[in-house]
Amino acid sequence: MSTASTKPFHRLLGALPVAATCVTFGAALALPLFSITPGAGEWTGWIRMIHPADMATFHQTVPGGIQTLWKEGNPGLAVLLSLFCVLLPFFKFSVLWGEVYGMDLQGTLWGRLCKITAPYAMVEVFVVGILVIAIKGLPGGTRIEVEPGAWCFAASVLLSLVAVQLQGRLARRGALAGPSGAVASGTRDQ
Repeated sequence: MSTASTKPFHRLLGALPVAATCVTFGAALALPLFSITPGAGEWTGWIRMIHPADMATFHQTVPGGIQTLWKEGNPGLAVLLSLFCVLLPFFKFSVLWGEVYGMDLQGTLWGRLCKITAPYAMVEVFVVGILVIAIKGLPGGTRIEVEPGAWCFAASVLLSLVAVQLQGRLARRGALAGPSGAVASGTRDQ
């Protein structure tokens, strides 16, 4: 096959994991990450009869958690989580899409910002981990269960790693050269 005929194939090959990453990340934001079923030990049954709403299972999403933080008087933490859990992953996705289309965004302000903040993007894994540990330690039989959003988030993280590695390999081969012939540098450092 000639280089001209393989280039669209390589571009598609580079785009598939990026598209899958974006879809699974969107699902992770939309679907609940976990559910909490409150418990009160031996009093659980009584409390459910008297105040059933207080003992209802609660499903938590990333945007819902951010909104709750804001409403409960923690705007700094809400802004911080919004930045690291929502905005910064979109920076990374935009750089990945730029790589697919042969744009070298590494030298731009956008690319540098993405590289600097990449270790902090998707910090909700840490937050969810802390929350799970805290809730598991509560007395009274409170239960926390992992929901589909957490699995979508895990898939998004894994797919983004695959996308970065694949794009790095394609860029080194020159398969993701842009229209001017410039080869994208790859996003290996992110």
